[in-house]
Amino acid sequence: MLDCNFSHNIPAPEKIKGLKQWWEEGKPWYNTTKVLGLYNRSNKTLSFSKLTSTANTLFTTGLYNDIDAGPRFYPYIQINDSTFVMWMNASSFKDHIASDDFKNNNTKFPDKKKSLEEFASKLTDNDESVLMYVTIK
Repeated sequence: MLDCNFSHNIPAPEKIKGLKQWWEEGKPWYNTTKVLGLYNRSNKTLSFSKLTSTANTLFTTGLYNDIDAGPRFYPYIQINDSTFVMWMNASSFKDHIASDDFKNNNTKFPDKKKSLEEFASKLTDNDESVLMYVTIK
């Protein structure tokens, strides 16, 4: 996985409506400048995660989470060759679970999506960060 920062040249799909950090005209109108790059060693190809035009910062870039419709995975650190970690504050996590992005996202395991909703309902905005661990096969 490669952490790619496009700065002011981000290939954003369209202007993001409802962006919490909305800035005046002439200034950035996106909520990320990062795109996740994935290098496939076996066929030597590089691909990038597709950006989503949403004000939900946990659903803008990274790997789609089709298991439980949770946040898109954008790792912050690598534990070993195949394990990566992402963290988010409890408030942002709860905002994602309450968002249309989460509610309208199809998932392979609806019971896991329900468990994620139950977990989020027990969190307060002042709780510790939520960690996501992903192991790549």
